[in-house]
Amino acid sequence: GKAVVVGHSFPLARRAESEWLNWAPTIAVGRSRLLSHGPLPVLRRATLTWRRRSLLRLGRSERHAETWALPVDGRLIVPADLLALPRAKERESASLAVLGVATSFRELPAPGEDALVSLPARLDGAWPPSRIRQLKTPEDCLIVADPSEMPQLLLARYLKADDGTWRVDPERALPRRWHGAAAVAQKDGAIVGVLLVGQDGARVVGIPDSTPRTESR
Repeated sequence: GKAVVVGHSFPLARRAESEWLNWAPTIAVGRSRLLSHGPLPVLRRATLTWRRRSLLRLGRSERHAETWALPVDGRLIVPADLLALPRAKERESASLAVLGVATSFRELPAPGEDALVSLPARLDGAWPPSRIRQLKTPEDCLIVADPSEMPQLLLARYLKADDGTWRVDPERALPRRWHGAAAVAQKDGAIVGVLLVGQDGARVVGIPDSTPRTESR
């Protein structure tokens, strides 16, 4: 069904529909065995919420946008384009929810800055920084995001080095729902970057040690 955001209310049905009893979702089992170098990272779904004033200034509507986020040792790595969606005067109303906990921010990055942003967050299952390495020559990777979906294999032949990133061949590009996924190297199980999916195609960007940080309030 359609994804919902934090705070959504579900109606309580008086009786179960027959089709509900036949529900059989796909749940990936044994993901830790997909690599011989240890478990895969556990990403979190992050939802940004902000209020936008209507054109006639008669009220405000609530806006939502989602991405995958990577917990790394006390911080959360998210695509910067998500946090740049609210307009300048809307940023004070913005909050990011992860695992049902919403955090408001004093400052959101402006469009056109770094591809990734680091947010303060302490979550269970954070990925160790020692298992992140620099993005260099394209190599075979597993793209990891939704825990309910099997990771996608992205072979080096579909990747092209381009100004410090890896451009993904349009023939192998993944849909927008993979935006923010982790790229895990098959040869050693290290994370080498984050997949970004935009209007100009998909690319893998590296995670620098100096990923810009945004303070919460």
